[in-house]
Amino acid sequence: MKSSLKKFAVGVLSLTVATLTQATEIIHIVGSNGDRQATQSAIGHLLGAEGTWTFQGVNGYATGTGGSATVSATATGSNYGVWNGTYNSTPVIIKVSFIGAAGAVAAVAGSLDAPFVQPEAPANTGNLPDPTTGAHDTAVPDFGFSTNFQATTPFNGDYLGHTYVSLDETPVGISALQYVASPGFPAGANLTTQVAQQLYLAGAVPLSLITGNSADENKIVYALGRNSDAGQRLASYAEFGLGANATVQVWFPTTNPAPNPITANTPTATPTGQVAAAGSVPKYGGTVENIALWPIQTVSGVNSGSLGNGGFTTGADLAPYLTTVLAPAAYKKRSSSAVGGYFIGYVTPGDYLSRIVKDGIPEANRGVPLKWNGVDYSESNLKNGTYTAWLYNRIIKRTGELEDGSLKAQFFASLRDQILQTDATQGGGLKIDENVRVERYTDGGNVFPLY
Repeated sequence: MKSSLKKFAVGVLSLTVATLTQATEIIHIVGSNGDRQATQSAIGHLLGAEGTWTFQGVNGYATGTGGSATVSATATGSNYGVWNGTYNSTPVIIKVSFIGAAGAVAAVAGSLDAPFVQPEAPANTGNLPDPTTGAHDTAVPDFGFSTNFQATTPFNGDYLGHTYVSLDETPVGISALQYVASPGFPAGANLTTQVAQQLYLAGAVPLSLITGNSADENKIVYALGRNSDAGQRLASYAEFGLGANATVQVWFPTTNPAPNPITANTPTATPTGQVAAAGSVPKYGGTVENIALWPIQTVSGVNSGSLGNGGFTTGADLAPYLTTVLAPAAYKKRSSSAVGGYFIGYVTPGDYLSRIVKDGIPEANRGVPLKWNGVDYSESNLKNGTYTAWLYNRIIKRTGELEDGSLKAQFFASLRDQILQTDATQGGGLKIDENVRVERYTDGGNVFPLY
């Protein structure tokens, strides 16, 4: 009898172990828009190495296989979605939410709920609702990605009545920043630290301050920017010497006449005559009829506080406006005697190449790249230290967590290494390798030699 009971107990234990071994693991990841393409590609490659994966997100449905196969743009372009596949012989569901650099730091360091898409397995092949505006689940992320150091954000220690713990931050790649003007801007122009400060503090400067040509005194340059969750915003304003959390004035494209009042719920106006996206060519061109200072908005619980201190949610939202021209009502906003005007904004090389100068966009509609303090952007100039507008992509976790050998800990390490060794270049990023001869310790801080 004892022998039978023992065999029964062993059988139940074996069945339980087998069941646990095959139990589906659910992993929640947050990140910045600048981390999206590398992270999504790396997830696809890790899951594809063990079989077929599926992905469904706000941009639609995709499936794939193969550890080195190109991952569908449907997945790499979706800020929110859910993966199903196999990792380390275990079924996994991976929910991703690219909510922004500062928002990712807040969610991980503060163990705060973040919005994720609702289904755990694709029920059809359609687009899922945006979890920030439609049906969604919430969960505390297991780990995340950010293009900012935690110290750059306000989410350190006690902030607004909540405690944010210290994070382990590991660089896995580099993202450059490019400063770009709208079509017709003088080619080869140079943006200096001093002019950048004036442009973003005042919201506008005469073109002559950049070109040195007195004939440009009645042409006005207007600043475009990102919201307070954007790593590119924090890094750019630090790079300008304003400080990552500077209060700035940037502009909101709208209709003519402009709505009164303009609020955070007022949608940006589609430029008149904009060419719709077709195939691989993104939307571009058109005329911005009017502009207004960006309405006050709240992002990740932080209120922008004043008109002009907000900005676009993503680089993909901002980039098309760097292919537009300004109507008189827009370029005369700061000077009734103005005879022309332009936008200047900041984007990654990925958005610059895919949304501003992409093949299929006519030359007349292409934005114009600017030098930064006399140096053109190139990978070699960044790697040798002469071009300083860049930031690290980092994988972040709460200190002391994901160090227990669990499946989540293993996946964290595999994803970190996959990006570091292979996928950092997705979306225009750079790998951190022996060719990168410089480093920095703060966003927008001094660049130091590694030799």
